[in-house]
Amino acid sequence: MDKIDNALIKHMEDKGCDGMDGIRIRTKEEEQGYIHQLQQGCNGISAHDLDLESFESKPSDRQVGGEHYKDYPIEPGEYNQRNKIGYMEGTAIKYITRHASKGGVDDIKKAIHCLELVLEWEYGVYDK
Repeated sequence: MDKIDNALIKHMEDKGCDGMDGIRIRTKEEEQGYIHQLQQGCNGISAHDLDLESFESKPSDRQVGGEHYKDYPIEPGEYNQRNKIGYMEGTAIKYITRHASKGGVDDIKKAIHCLELVLEWEYGVYDK
């Protein structure tokens, strides 16, 4: 959730809130809890002055259903979209990207299966 960290911290610094170094928000719940604490005041700045209600994170700044992509510079979905990669190829990239942090051997098998489907559907090649 570094993108949310950076956006929230920048928003608060822009509003005059000091002491933001070292803050790490790992989940949406932590973010909400931290915002709640800040609403009590930050260096004498009121919640109204911080205007936290207007702070919105973009959908691309958060992940629903886990945190297995949070440490990557670019998520597989964004990579696939920006490179106009097809669904099955993109799904294989997703499984390859996350195998070490989520599904292990099963994710590698899923990636292989996706690529086997590409071979069959796009090229008519399949093992009998």
